[in-house]
Amino acid sequence: MATRRKGTRRPGRPRGSRKTSGRVTVDRTLPDRNGMGPLKVQLAREITRIIDQRELNQTEAAAIVGDAASQMSLLMSGHLRGFSVERLLRTLLRLGRNVEVVLRPTPSQRRGKLGMKAVGG
Repeated sequence: MATRRKGTRRPGRPRGSRKTSGRVTVDRTLPDRNGMGPLKVQLAREITRIIDQRELNQTEAAAIVGDAASQMSLLMSGHLRGFSVERLLRTLLRLGRNVEVVLRPTPSQRRGKLGMKAVGG
């Protein structure tokens, strides 16, 4: 078995980067590259809440939304890598939720905020 020399690193990851688990419960404060991380977390929580409220198992939920049960398992356990915001919104629509996107100007010239609010149950 070959040994690495001291001071060398394994190829594949840039220096200073760290491997994350991909789990929402661990990485919920880390935004993804386009800053949609917190929004994806909120959408996934709402999807999970609806599925729990309707007392659906993952197979039943997957049949309703037109996805594989394994994908529902990933989503419900917080593994959101591979789930786009658009895909999560489409899932909410298929679960019978209306989705409304509201764009408002900011009070000043500062950068806008991104957020979500679930209304009703």
